[in-house]
This record gives sequence, C-alpha cells and structure tokens, in this order.
Amino acid sequence: MKKNLFFILMISFSLASKSNIDCEKNESKELEKIDELDKSVKKVLPPVVIANKEAPGVFVDIQHARYIMNVDIDRKKVKVKAIIDFKTEQDGYPIVDLVLPTARVKINKRDSDLIETNLPQDISKMKYIDSIVSAGKHQVVIEYEYDYPLIYLSGNEIQKDIKTNQNELFFGLSDLNDRGYLERYLPTNIENDEYSYDLKIKFNKNKKDMFVVSNGVFKKNGRRKVKLKFNEFSNSSSIFLNIAEKKDYFIQDTVYQSDISKKKISIKIYISKKYSAKEKDEEVIKEMDEKLPESFQKEVLESIKKCEELFGPWPGEKLIVKGRNSGTGGMEYAMATDAALPAIQHELLHSYFGRGIKNTDGNSGWLDEASVVWLEEYIENKHQNISGNDKNSRLVDLGAPLYL
Repeated sequence: MKKNLFFILMISFSLASKSNIDCEKNESKELEKIDELDKSVKKVLPPVVIANKEAPGVFVDIQHARYIMNVDIDRKKVKVKAIIDFKTEQDGYPIVDLVLPTARVKINKRDSDLIETNLPQDISKMKYIDSIVSAGKHQVVIEYEYDYPLIYLSGNEIQKDIKTNQNELFFGLSDLNDRGYLERYLPTNIENDEYSYDLKIKFNKNKKDMFVVSNGVFKKNGRRKVKLKFNEFSNSSSIFLNIAEKKDYFIQDTVYQSDISKKKISIKIYISKKYSAKEKDEEVIKEMDEKLPESFQKEVLESIKKCEELFGPWPGEKLIVKGRNSGTGGMEYAMATDAALPAIQHELLHSYFGRGIKNTDGNSGWLDEASVVWLEEYIENKHQNISGNDKNSRLVDLGAPLYL
C-alpha cells in the first residue's frame, strides 16, 4: 500500500518535476531520465503586451543571482544589491519582480528602471526592466533599501511594523497572497524558474546578540558576515531566512536519527518568548512559554517519523521549525516551516510535496495542497481508506494567481 500510494502521488505531480530529495547512486539513471523529460516539456512563457511600448515584456530564465544585504541592526534598515544573470529567448523588455521600490537599476551596465505592469486579464502584476534587450544572456544590477520589520497588507501595501519591540528580519512568505514569495524581499522570477543563488549578509557594528537561521548552506557564519548558498533547484518559494535576537526566543537544537537512511537530521526549533494569546496572568504565560519547546520537539520528531514511514528518508540534511506560539496555521519552505503546533505535520509533508517534488509549471499550488491535506487525513486515520471522505477539501491559492 505504501509503495502504491507513493507511486500514485508521483504520477500526480508529473514525471517532469524535479526533486530536492537526496538520492543514492543507483538512482542516478532515473534522475537523468526525469531531467531529460523536464527539459523536453520546459515551457517558454508567452510575451506580455505592455501599454505604450514598442516591444513586449518577455519572461527571463535566471541563470544565477548574487544578493548582498547590508543590515543595520541599530537603525533596522537593510540595503540590498542584487546581481542577476539571465537569458531571454526573444527581444523585448525583461520581466523580473520585486514588490519593494528600487533606487538604482543597471542592465548590461546601462542605467534603467523597474516599471510595474499588469499581467493579462489583470490576474497579477510584475515588473519589467525599462530597456529592450535582444535574445541572449544579460546581467541586471538592482539596488534599494528598506526599513524592517515589514508588514504586507492587502494589495501588497507595505508598512513598517512599529508595534513590535523585537529586532527581527524575517523573509515571511505567503502562498495565499498575490506576489507573496521571495519577490517581497529580493528581485526574482515566477515560481517555476529554478536557479542557484548566493546570499551575503553584512552587519554593522552592534552589541546585540543576533542569530541567523536559514535553509541555505552556510559558507560563513560570523558575527559581522554571513554567506549562504542555495542550490540550482531553488526557486522563489524555497528560501527560509530569519535574523533575530537570541534573547527573544526559546532556541532548542535536537537530532532525529532516521531508521531508514541511518542519517542524523539536525533540527533547530525556536519559538518567540512573547506569548500572543489574550492571557493576562504572567505566571500562566511563563508556564505556557516554557512548555512550548518540549511540545514542539515531540510533535516534530513524531511527524518526521510518520513521513519517513510513508515516503522514505527525510529529503534533506536538516530541518528548521520557527514555532508560532498561538493559532493553527503555518507556511512551508524547503526543509523548514513557520508554523503553529497543530500545523506541524501538514507543513513537514510539504518538504516532500510542494517544496521537494515540485509542480512542473509552478502554477498549480492546489496540487501539492490537495495531496498534503489528503495525506494528513490518511495519517490521522491510521492509514485507513479515506477516498470517500468528503471532508478532504480546502480552498487554496486565494488571491494568488500565477500567469501561464
């Protein structure tokens, strides 16, 4: 039954999808076949008509990106410089996206600008570089700055969070809002474009005891400089990045020993000390806060075990859990989650489906959500047949259409 279930889900996601899941050497030939299939079905998105322009907007294929962030901890400001190498299949205005306003843009070392435009049928918005380029390889440099922490309101209206006393920079993504992925913080492409990127973070001199949590590979992790690398399977919904003060969090590191792969998976669980429920008794709040890390650890370890029993070894070398101390929701990232306790199982399943095995075109969020909701019910009902259960329904992609 386990093998059949996995096979059915793999077919549902399409043979053309890529995977972040670690594979043994004897599976390399199968991966090569999948990669060839992926190349054979790769779509070139149609151009976008831009009002009052003599050429269309053309979607790009990002080859590599370098992001440099200068973070002023004391003033809560970030200066960003993004260097993006991309190629286009035809002449036109290159389309990239960044919700934040920009200060300077250079395309192939020439001054330009980023202009917002509507996509067909007004289903969403993106930005294009205001310079016509020919088909081929190009480089764009984008510079801007912003205050943090940010709050994204409806319609992507941005404002600084002035209510919090915490000094925290978090790349909080959302799959229920239009333009809710990496484009909120860094220039990027639509979700189906996978590319490698390097992230360099520089901090000003400060006395605060900060920590950086990310699902990227740490090439350097110092007090003043951090270097991260994300592999070629990364996209705009993959990255997890959080910079915060240690004093504001319960931080718990643990290890999961896989019975299947025999590997040790390093797990970081951290939860805000500021309890947000409507509780006035400080002793009660303290007791609830102190119990949370233990509760999260128990749930995380049990959830990974259930995942491995159904689908095999955990897809990565580590897991990050930013625990929400109230509510029931969460958000998935590649081998990471920002979630309340009741949502842990659901979000960890996404490291297999949605952030591990991806939809081929990045335009079918309902597919991985439907699979994960069904699997969640399957696990909770002790692997009984639930195919006839009409409770397995959920609205997804609300207000978050993608252009294809």
